[in-house]
Amino acid sequence: MTVDNFFSRKEKNMAELKGFMFIQDGQEYDLRHLPDGFVIKGNVGLENYKLTELPDLSKVIVEGCFDCNHNELVSLKGAPQKVGKTFYCRHNYLTSLEGAPQEIGGSFDCTHNNLTSLEGAPQKVGRDFFCGFNRLRSLKGAPQEIGGNFHCEGNYTLKSFEGLPLKVGGDFLIDEYIRLDEPLYKEFIARREIQAQIAKNKERLKNGPKLKGKSGVVIADEIAKRQISGEEKRVITPGVGKELRQEIMRELNNKKSRGE
Repeated sequence: MTVDNFFSRKEKNMAELKGFMFIQDGQEYDLRHLPDGFVIKGNVGLENYKLTELPDLSKVIVEGCFDCNHNELVSLKGAPQKVGKTFYCRHNYLTSLEGAPQEIGGSFDCTHNNLTSLEGAPQKVGRDFFCGFNRLRSLKGAPQEIGGNFHCEGNYTLKSFEGLPLKVGGDFLIDEYIRLDEPLYKEFIARREIQAQIAKNKERLKNGPKLKGKSGVVIADEIAKRQISGEEKRVITPGVGKELRQEIMRELNNKKSRGE
């Protein structure tokens, strides 16, 4: 069995009997006894195994997806150090996300558990973050950066927006009955608008005059123009300006090399 088809439904009995053995690069491994720093090059599927705990993969990297849906887990202790694609842990009995990878390349789905907070959640999620149908009272512990949508539907106990992410690339989805006039939510919306303006200003500079010769400080000031708060301006450091200048120069050099 390879990693990719290791946990296919028709092979589950064999996987159990063999102690979670899988083959990678022509060599056989036991999922429960991998060396520190080991990289699993495919997906790992542990769904519907009635697991009460995960094998210790806390020092292992999974390049693909990690799926532990539909088990009896109360903790994510032992979860991989890093997951390159999506991490699924829905339909368990989780009361905490402690032990979850802190960086997820794809989406993170912890819907249908018993979570009252998001403490321990990954702090950076490349795509969508799903935490619906739990018992959340606040959003404390939520990821600080989400590349896609933030799904929080079905949390009927939610009383506060404390812990709102700093950056959400897509939409923030909650139930309509939750009051949207809370100051924290208004602050979140205002921050979203500011971030959109920053992105717009950066794009305008990319398509505008050449920045060669201008310092990172000057460029950063240009990015921070147009109704951006002092707090947000402090985020746009000279280093941000320097990075944008380098990015533009790389694009120009690439065009030259292609003869455009």
